[in-house]
Amino acid sequence: MRHGWSAAAAIVAVSITFAAVRRMTARPAAARETRPVAIPVYAGALARLDRSLVRLDAALTARDPAALRSAFRDARASYKRVELFAEYYGASEVRTLNGVPMPKAESEDPETPLPPVGLQVVESIVFPALDTARTTEARQLVSYMRAAVGTLSRMGADTMPGDAYLFDAMRQEVTRVSTLGIAGFDASASGDAIVEAAEALTGVREALVPYRQALIWSAPAALARLDLTLDSAMTYLREHADFDRFDRLAFISHHAVPTARALAAAQQALGIGAPPKPRAWSARAASIFEPSAIDEHFFAATDAPRRDSGLVSLGRDLFFDPVLSPSGDRSCATCHVPERAFTDGRARAELLAGHVTRRPARNTPTLINAALQPTQFADGRVRTLEDQASDVVGNVSEMGGSLALAAGTVRRRPEYRRRFAGTFRAAEDTAVSGRTLRLVLAAYVRSLTAMDSPFDRAVRGDDRAMRAEAREGFNLFMGRARCGTCHFAPTFSGAMPPAMMENEPEVIGVPSRNVSRRATIDPDSGRFNVRRIDQHRHAFKTPTLRNVALTAPYMHNGVFPTLESVVDFYDAGGGAGIGARLAHQTLPADSLHLTQRQKRAIVAFLEALTDTTGLTARPR
Repeated sequence: MRHGWSAAAAIVAVSITFAAVRRMTARPAAARETRPVAIPVYAGALARLDRSLVRLDAALTARDPAALRSAFRDARASYKRVELFAEYYGASEVRTLNGVPMPKAESEDPETPLPPVGLQVVESIVFPALDTARTTEARQLVSYMRAAVGTLSRMGADTMPGDAYLFDAMRQEVTRVSTLGIAGFDASASGDAIVEAAEALTGVREALVPYRQALIWSAPAALARLDLTLDSAMTYLREHADFDRFDRLAFISHHAVPTARALAAAQQALGIGAPPKPRAWSARAASIFEPSAIDEHFFAATDAPRRDSGLVSLGRDLFFDPVLSPSGDRSCATCHVPERAFTDGRARAELLAGHVTRRPARNTPTLINAALQPTQFADGRVRTLEDQASDVVGNVSEMGGSLALAAGTVRRRPEYRRRFAGTFRAAEDTAVSGRTLRLVLAAYVRSLTAMDSPFDRAVRGDDRAMRAEAREGFNLFMGRARCGTCHFAPTFSGAMPPAMMENEPEVIGVPSRNVSRRATIDPDSGRFNVRRIDQHRHAFKTPTLRNVALTAPYMHNGVFPTLESVVDFYDAGGGAGIGARLAHQTLPADSLHLTQRQKRAIVAFLEALTDTTGLTARPR
């Protein structure tokens, strides 16, 4: 029996294989809407998870530390084997099973954040040493988890619409492993992140069991390739389980990406298509690390057309044209300078004089890859580039006008009128409007996407694309330094893969001055000003780190002049680590104890995220 197969999974395979073969070879991909053949695998995995939770509860009662650690690891391994199903089909229960170990603020009830629940909270009780005062709390959490498993068991079959969705769940799990799992996103105390990643891939293998016979008959080469890559990935994880020493770049480039591609090839060989639902990570890309894996249009406004050369050209010319400002002497490029990766080199943007603003001036963010984020601005107050354009043009302290006013000025330019009429197939006297202005500006910013940095080439298999120091820096970034648990690959922003729909604001305690002790928090309240949730006071969106080597100074107030000073800040434990007083810092306040060599390596990796190819040319 192959490594990673369970006896239950093998029995399931024998019992349903022949029906699966008939079904998968009889109908075209577009017609495949029935429930997937792996439903019994899901049911068996849930039953296994419930048994492991019963054992964990018994160990919590006995309070034997060694037995309790063993029981916890068994429970987490069981969860990891069912994770691909739970995350995809039962997301409402996932927080109860494995939620982050901190309160979750809700807009509906900002004064009463939801308390943390799930295995990660139990982990903090069991590791590194058992907190006997909290075992009763842990047992209560286990009871919640068992209830969640029961809910998933009851709803399971009704939430699994077809084979296409199951393969989508499997491809998402491979990405979850290669972006979150190996970064220790949900295993910060036990040190088991790498072993648990192997368990997650074992869950993928078990979900594939019912499809094996069909692949043997129709595409044996595709099955052989998938077996090879999946086995190789699991073996690499188990044989290199030390979290701090694990070579994440080697794993992603030589194991995770090939596995994702082999899984896609097997799906295609079976004639199973992609689910029709839209998503940020395009169904056309086997791996999330492919050059065009993320659909830049996914986060666009509902009325935004797919970008074409006409839209982009119009938007580019207007971006550099001061015609959008009432004064006629300020354009978007005044603050977003192409040669600086569309930032301006200032600590804070230069606002128009004589205007009172509700928000303090903030550091100008890069626009490169802004299209690949679910929210815009440092406080995440809008969701689309179209709304961002409206906000900036209408802001009294930035452009000082409005889209309607700008449209009137643009309409008086015959050349612009003709171009808008041709692009939007409308009469010249109506083609220019506030709506079409925001659409073309957003289309241009959406075109500023670049995902071919040295890191990107390395992660796709080019071992010479990054220097050894930068490779070490990536492994530190995703490992010991814990940067990758907030700045998620591949965008290295707060857009959490694989769905990339979330960008939780973080409180890291940015100081008002660049000091190493006795710091005071910067007075900008950040996200709190948008939703008035106390937990979000001084919280800001996690920005992308792509091209960060070109965008100094750093943070929302530009307080840190160099990447080295930023790394020092994080190494010290953020604001709390340097003496700032704040209630809800989400960044751990203890020092990382990085050496100077390790800090230099992290900076070298950040420099390897640079790619502005073809984006910085100004219109003639």
